[in-house]
Amino acid sequence: MPSPVAHSLIGLSLGAAWLTPARMAIKEMPKIIWGLRRPLVLCIVAANAPDLDFLPGLLTGDLNAFHQGLTHTVPFVLAVAVVLRYVSRTWPKRRVAQWLFLIGASHLAADLLTVDTREPIGIMGLWPFSREYFTAPFSIFMPLQKQSWADLMRPYNWRVVSVELAWCLPLLLAVFAWKIKNSASLLTRRLPNNTE
Repeated sequence: MPSPVAHSLIGLSLGAAWLTPARMAIKEMPKIIWGLRRPLVLCIVAANAPDLDFLPGLLTGDLNAFHQGLTHTVPFVLAVAVVLRYVSRTWPKRRVAQWLFLIGASHLAADLLTVDTREPIGIMGLWPFSREYFTAPFSIFMPLQKQSWADLMRPYNWRVVSVELAWCLPLLLAVFAWKIKNSASLLTRRLPNNTE
């Protein structure tokens, strides 16, 4: 499954697409993003929430002992979205729970698009309606080696994170480029035509 780097960047990209203004000047971006820091952090939390199942694995010494179970299901993602909605009740945006659900579901989608080498293959996303494990027919992410904390520092995992950055960082940059482009196109429409 992807690392928290990929999940965070995907969640941040979706959160930035949702929360930032439709048109913003490049010089306003840092101030706008700083003003949205708390909601954007909640987007990162929602995007990583299904991996809470690593915590019980810490106690057993096997990080994967409980991974890809009940926290990797649509009902769990929905529950997290509802809880985070109440945490974020002062947000100015509408449809907060729906967006947080979409951001949480991005975790399941990224996991489906990852090479899975550990049984059971895939995620049980539709539990309790189905106990079937699902995976995509193709993969874009490489699996992390994560049996123990020591595995996380292996050179292989740094290569995995590099691939994730190559896939996910352009997504975040595209969101900001899209918002700035909208701002530039609005500005050119408002400028008077001086072609006389």
